Amino acid sequence: MKLIQNVSTYTEQFIKVCVRYPLTVALLFSLAMYNLLQIESNQQIEEPYFQAILVGIMLSLVSQQLHERYFLRIKMRLFLIGLSLVLMLSYFFFLNTLSIPFVEMHYRTITIVLMTSVMFIGLPSIDSQIRFSQSFLAIFKRVFISLFYSIVLIGGIGLIIAAVDLLLFSVSYTMFMHAFNLVATLFFPLIFLGSIPLQDELVKEMPSPILEKLLTYVLVPITAIYTGVVLLYIAMTIAQTEWLDALLEPILISYFILTLIIYLLALECNHTITKLFVSVFPKILALIALFQTIVSVVRIGDIGLTYGRYYVILFSVFALVMGVIYSMKEMRDSGWIAPILIGASLVSIAPFIDAFTLSRVYQVNALESLFEENALLTDGEIVQNSDVQVSDRKDITRLVNYLSDLDQLDYVEGIEQNRWDPNQFESALGFSPQYEGYQPDIINMDSITVEQEETSFLDLRSYDYGSELSISPYDETREMTVGDDFILTVETENENFYLTLSENGEDVVEIDGMELFDELFDERVENGTQLSPNDQIFTYEADAATLDLHIEHAMRRDDTYQFSGRLFVTTED
Repeated sequence: MKLIQNVSTYTEQFIKVCVRYPLTVALLFSLAMYNLLQIESNQQIEEPYFQAILVGIMLSLVSQQLHERYFLRIKMRLFLIGLSLVLMLSYFFFLNTLSIPFVEMHYRTITIVLMTSVMFIGLPSIDSQIRFSQSFLAIFKRVFISLFYSIVLIGGIGLIIAAVDLLLFSVSYTMFMHAFNLVATLFFPLIFLGSIPLQDELVKEMPSPILEKLLTYVLVPITAIYTGVVLLYIAMTIAQTEWLDALLEPILISYFILTLIIYLLALECNHTITKLFVSVFPKILALIALFQTIVSVVRIGDIGLTYGRYYVILFSVFALVMGVIYSMKEMRDSGWIAPILIGASLVSIAPFIDAFTLSRVYQVNALESLFEENALLTDGEIVQNSDVQVSDRKDITRLVNYLSDLDQLDYVEGIEQNRWDPNQFESALGFSPQYEGYQPDIINMDSITVEQEETSFLDLRSYDYGSELSISPYDETREMTVGDDFILTVETENENFYLTLSENGEDVVEIDGMELFDELFDERVENGTQLSPNDQIFTYEADAATLDLHIEHAMRRDDTYQFSGRLFVTTED
């Protein structure tokens, strides 16, 4: 009887969630189906579907908050749901029709999700007795509880699947992935949505004892120590006048976001430690943000504007403003963080001034200037020039790689492809890509690699002996028996190696490794790294036997070498 009552209660709660968030629930089921097809299909389904569904889920949540907070009429609710659908479909067509690169798609989606999340949290606090930090705490507690239940559930399901696979019968590895998909896309969000109070049910919440202790004795001290390390790094940087050091940039955005989350939670705690943290941290945050803003702006003139540096500068300015606002005690109860963060997010994805457009324009102009300075661009066409200085080669390589990664190389005058591989780079410009750390006076390296599929299909029936062969200076001399009468000896030295095929103690075939490399690199390889199938085989014939050497990889440098391939021997009966 109690089981039936529990099922009835859960069903009623599920129906309430569906009635309150109809579009959200529909999109969650769509996301679960998308993931199911991804798991079962061997082909990658278009990424824009996932990105658009994710954005649609967040837009539907915001539309429901707007309905409950401001637009209570059913017509306005239907309008907001329809608007969310239109915006989601528009975003999908934007990503799909314009062939947005994955990196740009990823950043845009994260920015929109962040912006809509702040709107979802902040709307209940507008013109309300509930502060933004209190609304944030309420959402955080519900996310934490829903996540805890989900972790316990997926752990239990995983143990059951493992037990069935071990004790009863074999279970496909995709079963756990399907279980995780259902928990992550349906159970977790539905539990969370079912716990969100209505607007008229909102009350001021305090952190639970566990959360308050976690903040007071774990998260706040860790944040303080980590911030101290950052401050020490800044002090050392200033003392050593190494202002262009960018070690702080990669961690800055995540640092700002995580510390602001901890700060918002600490605002609702009454412990002495958290109160001290709340009063001191904003000033330190403003100092760190000011320093990094200056450094990142200065670095634009040194190595250019990238989308990553754009976001670092934008979030540094945001953190600076937040630090100043929260440094004033009378402003701590305000919800300025929401509109400022939403505004910064809109700027980063707005047409013409977004991160990827501005960085592309800067990088394209910088690359075209280098082409013109080094006589690589003539009458609108790219021409070869092998006399380019090493420093300019490094800059050109960095700019070409950046634009190639974003499929934006065709914006450069004289280039039709949207990306280059290293071979196209060299054939177009007359020199190979050169990266930071390249020292042409110290190291002179030749290297080739043959694709595996070009050497895999061989008629082994025509050979009496075959073996994989890998040689480096660190190998010891080794011997291999070939048939009844032959012995193959591989002898290595620091700067050379030797292959000898002998019959009854008499050398039949002798191969000098460096002579092999000379012929390989000087005569057969034209593109520097490519080897045609016909040129990958070296044949050494003698009266008693024939030795075929199939090259797979070879590298020669001033101080070392490497060789790998396959060796086949045919003996004369």
